[in-house]
Amino acid sequence: MAGGGLDAAAVPRYTDIVALKRFFVATFASLIAIVHAVPQESQPVPDAFGQGDQMLALGASLMLPVFTYLPAAPVDGRTITGTNLSPGGKLSLRWNAVLNPRLTIGAEVGGMFAIDQHGEPLLMVPVTARLSYLFNANLFGIGRFDLPIFVNAGISFMKLADLFNVNLTLRPGASIYYRYDRNWSFGGSVSAWLMFEPIWGTPAAGSGAGLTTFLDISPQIVYHF
Repeated sequence: MAGGGLDAAAVPRYTDIVALKRFFVATFASLIAIVHAVPQESQPVPDAFGQGDQMLALGASLMLPVFTYLPAAPVDGRTITGTNLSPGGKLSLRWNAVLNPRLTIGAEVGGMFAIDQHGEPLLMVPVTARLSYLFNANLFGIGRFDLPIFVNAGISFMKLADLFNVNLTLRPGASIYYRYDRNWSFGGSVSAWLMFEPIWGTPAAGSGAGLTTFLDISPQIVYHF
């Protein structure tokens, strides 16, 4: 994931971006189809979550690489460089438990992929714990919206060609969900992935720890129980 900015010869190798866009559009269309297929219940939506309530969320993300920070191994004298990655995709499953009307804890697991400048697939499996603080309000005159701000923290298993690493992961973000009925919400989140790539063991010459960042844009469906 570390490396300098893209060169002209590298750009044509990102031919898999078209397939990625099709994947993301197909997944988003599938979520929309689920929305239309779910029958809306007539039971009133509660004004707030209560202790013991739980949620399961399914999301599909567009992952946009932002930059890589290399304090110990600058590239061409620069410590902040491009990631040498194409935009990526991610599928995730999240569980949350409500501690009180404002606070939830939970966990999230997912699978993410992108393509590097040499055409090699980057595969990552983030496993994180999650803490959320909830706001809710009736907006736009159409019903209740939940607006959580959250932070995830954990590890990500990364594989690129024959390289494998375990990264430390931090992900702050915010979401908005429309409460469709008592059991279902639909919406999405925007978050920043901060992935610290430590060097486990003795580093090779010219290498060092780095920080790679992504912007995560994710439509989601949430089941309440």
